[in-house]
Amino acid sequence: MRKKTFLIITVFILILTTIPDLVKVFAPTGDTLDTSWCWLLGYAFSNNLQWGKEIIFTFGPLGFLENTYFYSNHLLWLITAITSIFVRLSFCAIFIYFLYLYVFKNKDSNIHNSIASYIYIVAISIIVSSSIPISMLLCLMATLIIADTFNCDFIKNNKIVLIRYVLSGALFAFSSLIKFNIIPFSILFLLIYPFLIEYNFKSKKNFFQGFVGLFSFILVFLLIYLLIGQNLSNLPDLFMGVYEIIKGYTPAMFLNGRILQTFGAITTLLYFIYLILNSYKNKQKILFSQLFLLLLLLFLVFKEGFVRQDPGIAGGHALSFFTVCIIVIAFTILLYSRMRLSNNFINFIFLFIFCFNLIGGSVNINGANSTKSIINFINLSFNKHERIKLQQSTDSAIRNQFKIDSAILQTIGDKSVTIIPWDLMMAQGYNFKFTPQIIPQAYSAYTPYLDEQNAKQILSDITLQKIIYTFEDIDNRYPLFSEPYTFMAILSCYRTEIQGNRYSLLTRRDSCHDLNLTSISSIKTELNQWVDLPSNADFMDIYINPTFISHIIDILYKPLSQIYISFKLSNNQIVGPYRFIPTVSGDHLFVKYFIRNQSDLNDIMNGDAYNLLKIKSFKIITKGINLDYDNSYNVIFYNSDAKFKDISFLTQNTHLLNQPTSYTIESITLNNTKPLYNLSQNPTPPTDINLTKNDKNDIIQMSGWAVDSVAKNADRGVIAVIDNKYFYPLGSGVQRPDVSKAFNNLNYEYSGFSGSIPLNELSYGKHILTLRIISYDETGYYESKPIELNIEK
Repeated sequence: MRKKTFLIITVFILILTTIPDLVKVFAPTGDTLDTSWCWLLGYAFSNNLQWGKEIIFTFGPLGFLENTYFYSNHLLWLITAITSIFVRLSFCAIFIYFLYLYVFKNKDSNIHNSIASYIYIVAISIIVSSSIPISMLLCLMATLIIADTFNCDFIKNNKIVLIRYVLSGALFAFSSLIKFNIIPFSILFLLIYPFLIEYNFKSKKNFFQGFVGLFSFILVFLLIYLLIGQNLSNLPDLFMGVYEIIKGYTPAMFLNGRILQTFGAITTLLYFIYLILNSYKNKQKILFSQLFLLLLLLFLVFKEGFVRQDPGIAGGHALSFFTVCIIVIAFTILLYSRMRLSNNFINFIFLFIFCFNLIGGSVNINGANSTKSIINFINLSFNKHERIKLQQSTDSAIRNQFKIDSAILQTIGDKSVTIIPWDLMMAQGYNFKFTPQIIPQAYSAYTPYLDEQNAKQILSDITLQKIIYTFEDIDNRYPLFSEPYTFMAILSCYRTEIQGNRYSLLTRRDSCHDLNLTSISSIKTELNQWVDLPSNADFMDIYINPTFISHIIDILYKPLSQIYISFKLSNNQIVGPYRFIPTVSGDHLFVKYFIRNQSDLNDIMNGDAYNLLKIKSFKIITKGINLDYDNSYNVIFYNSDAKFKDISFLTQNTHLLNQPTSYTIESITLNNTKPLYNLSQNPTPPTDINLTKNDKNDIIQMSGWAVDSVAKNADRGVIAVIDNKYFYPLGSGVQRPDVSKAFNNLNYEYSGFSGSIPLNELSYGKHILTLRIISYDETGYYESKPIELNIEK
């Protein structure tokens, strides 16, 4: 008895020394993407946003409970911290109960008093208390409670069994409202269970009673949903949104990680399948049913961990699988402990699993930090002054994390603003009147339905006056293709008000409507082939059909191939490949111009295209084993009523300015490899350049800086002119703090230019190259000194 008491006390001491951080702060942080959606979950709950109508996301209305962030609503933070402690202690208590039931109470247990019991008690306690999210802990508790009912006496303990049903259904409901992908698992799990009961006991009464868990799940889900202020009329939209989020997640968000992790995970699943088939063969019905339910849970966690498998041997999404796996396997050992197996066999299997867990990287104990976390939690809970102090410190850190130009802040004032694509938590630091997109972060609008929800909001919400827009995306995607329909709506309804290099402010136009698209041509082509765009194409739809087998692959694992898109530009430069999401490629992809950076985005939103390069052609390519997509696909090209000022506009509507301006050519190279001129090696400006053209795709790269000295501002663009006949935009807006510092003028900070001149149109011989530096007001241009360009064979 003393040994049992000692072990239980040891377990709880380990739990207390491995409780994760109870006071997380939003900033400073190296990951503003994940931290921002965590912040949004608290913001949504505090402002009673309606799920399905005003927000659609992977997490649900109770998603804020998943992390113990110090929300500006301090009561919300306190609830998350207390919930985290309570759920973790509850899980440990339930697991200790099963330990007692299977090991200490059962005199026939094969691991009674064995060294394995000591090892796995310590290991499980450390793992559970330090690394598993509470949504998964709740799911685990419900699964283990249900799986153990097969060992109950359904006649003598009928009330206890019913209580277990109700409890497990409630736990599944609570977990589902934290993370929505648990909804289909819970329903499937609770639907299968009664049929396994019928398979084992051949009792109609037990069969129908088995559905109590499902009824409990539905009732508790709806009850909590109402209690937290959600409207039942939104449920159809909610479930539609959840369906779209789950359906589109695998093909849009998958990543490939370490083969070793994948091999270990698939081996574990196959081993469980072997145990299930073996138990069925040996007519061990109860064991078969229990293992089958545990396999369902492992498969859920496998999909969570290995669809988006982060690189690295430990950590990331794959960690969740390895952590849950060790718990499930330990519970499986308890199930097998009732069988006549040798102690040495049990010990060996457990030690192997324990080492497997270490390889997975899930054990993480740091008693010093845990103790500090508990002390910090107690201090903040009872000291309002400390909470206010931490709040002020957090808000200041957020402002330092996202340094927004003062002009943008003054312009926004008390107007409604949204933030695209994901740095949402800046709204707290600057106290914005924040309205999130319905799909809050752009990369998650990965199905036509989700993209359409954001686009409808842009088109119809006239109160949404301002957008803080950043040109960036995840997984090396081309940012304008993440939510194409939404970008088309933004292009129609907003313009650049204040330009920035990272954060630009867009303001709503007086009129806002869907752009009118007119189909101009269509083509059927194949993967890995270049496709030319019509010269007047503004948008295109690409329809790539998934194969039948791809649906099976996506359900069981994830796509075996990744799909990319590359572009050939008007200067013959090839850019890409960019990760491509075919599920939204039929939502009108903007292809008139290629947007390289924030400066190009600022221009296109104002209809200024003279710095932009046109897209001449594109190519869809696959990497990996392509069993996922048909080799042929269809493309439809459209023009639109969108108006852009391109180079022809400037050449026809600007005149030569006689005033001098400041500019410097810093580098000229051939094909980005052969230097033709470099300022650092020759401070004298070039007057003639000699080069050899070997290929029609040869290009000259030029870079430097230029300003409008009269307007005391950066230029509006630089155009390379050959023989006063050929015009090539060299771009503008490259950040140059050194130029700003040299002239003591902050307006010169984005005065850099960099671009290319294709040689395919130029004959051999001598040509005259000049630079036209467009004035800030776009009415005229300054001209550089001429450079003689001698092209030789």
